[in-house]
Amino acid sequence: MTGPRIINLGLPKTGTTTLTDALRHAGLRVADWRIRKGQSALPDITGEHVGRIIYADYFASGDRWRGCKNSTQSMR
Repeated sequence: MTGPRIINLGLPKTGTTTLTDALRHAGLRVADWRIRKGQSALPDITGEHVGRIIYADYFASGDRWRGCKNSTQSMR
């Protein structure tokens, strides 16, 4: 992936949706709390929560980005 990877974690009402909207408006592809159709080359994670994918992959393999690599690559 070229360009910055931005990870924004926050509790409700802390501006995470506003930041997501701003990044989309700036032309960046964004995966927010759920992987949506067309955001991933892995069809089995469509509809899954991003945090749950990171958590499961980290504890299964020790690689916190294993399940997200194809997702972020396809988001370019």
